[in-house]
Amino acid sequence: MGLSIFDVQGLSIFPHLRISNDGTKTTFLGKAGDYLRIGDAGTTGHSLNSEDDLLVTGDFEVDGIAYFDGGADLNGTELILDADADTSITVDTDDRIDLKIGGSDAWKITGPAATIQGYRYHDTAASAEPQIYLYRARGTEASPALVVDGDSVGSIISFAHDGAAWQDVALVSFEIDGTAAANDLPSRIVFKTTPDGTVAPAEAMRISQDKAVKMAGAFGMAAVTPQVRQAHIVDADGTLADITTKFNTLLADLEGYGMLATA
Repeated sequence: MGLSIFDVQGLSIFPHLRISNDGTKTTFLGKAGDYLRIGDAGTTGHSLNSEDDLLVTGDFEVDGIAYFDGGADLNGTELILDADADTSITVDTDDRIDLKIGGSDAWKITGPAATIQGYRYHDTAASAEPQIYLYRARGTEASPALVVDGDSVGSIISFAHDGAAWQDVALVSFEIDGTAAANDLPSRIVFKTTPDGTVAPAEAMRISQDKAVKMAGAFGMAAVTPQVRQAHIVDADGTLADITTKFNTLLADLEGYGMLATA
């Protein structure tokens, strides 16, 4: 006597092994209180205890798209991203994500310490360091367009919690500083800090496209123990001159030209 196991009409006499085309019939179902296993090379390392759970103890290939309505627990295993298996993501058990490219460590992201580490290995090139690229264009991805004066190209922003919400407290911004054109992209770097009593970062310093440095506040130096040194410079005739005397002469000349006012 034959036994019908697969029945495309959904009328199988075997209740837990059916194939239907409407998505309403159970195809595989494990034993109540246990899980369904394909293969016999191991047991579950997780809490699989339902007849709806499935364990595959060997390789599992999806020649299409894998949809996850829940989570994907890698538990320290490697997620391979390319055909030759040298680019991958590993979620370590020590709360760290490792990204390998070309078989070598590229980036590591650590959770509790909140660190991002970049790695680069090269025997000869002195400039072969880890790099972060920020791209900006107007237009669309399919048709990028020219940036304009004042456009922000990218920023590095830090946040802190004020007891009620996260607030940005300081940032470094990279901006277009002038008229942009083909092979001509003037830029500036703007540093912003948050003044006491506010949560709005304000410009503290900028380095413009002409290398001019502008400070928004007072410029100060930390107190240090002074050390007196006798310094000399060589005059045009080869004789030594005290640098203090020369500096005082320079100040007097600038004042005489109206370029410097002294108290």
